[in-house]
Amino acid sequence: MGSLPFVPKEKLPDNLPNGETCPPQGAEQISGLYVRLVDGPTASNDCFSSFNAQGKENKRKVSPCTWAACSLVVWDEEWVDGPEARVRDFAIAAGVFKYKKYGAIISVNPHDGVGYRGSEESPHVSFWMSEDFDPEQSLVKIVSLA
Repeated sequence: MGSLPFVPKEKLPDNLPNGETCPPQGAEQISGLYVRLVDGPTASNDCFSSFNAQGKENKRKVSPCTWAACSLVVWDEEWVDGPEARVRDFAIAAGVFKYKKYGAIISVNPHDGVGYRGSEESPHVSFWMSEDFDPEQSLVKIVSLA
């Protein structure tokens, strides 16, 4: 995870089963452009809080560590139908497009946190922010996905 110790912005779960850690093994520093799905054409730091930090119930029973991550989507300029189409397709497949019709594009640098991408095929990245990462300051632009 890099040479400096990772200090998370949000409290992460502990006492996970089977010796799991949070962030999980395989999480690493990430960099590049990523998208956070948001409700409208503006975004504040609160829009980047994890479901856990927002106090939402984990009805889908995903890992407590994943619930404490900020979900991002890779912004891929090379995507054949355009990067907005890839993000929109992800939002539709995840069942959130009905209320998340905008994407807040942020620039992430290696010291901003650690991410975990389940597979190369999936554009989804679970992102655990470093304590001093400010999403509003890293905001590049907000795009409509509709």
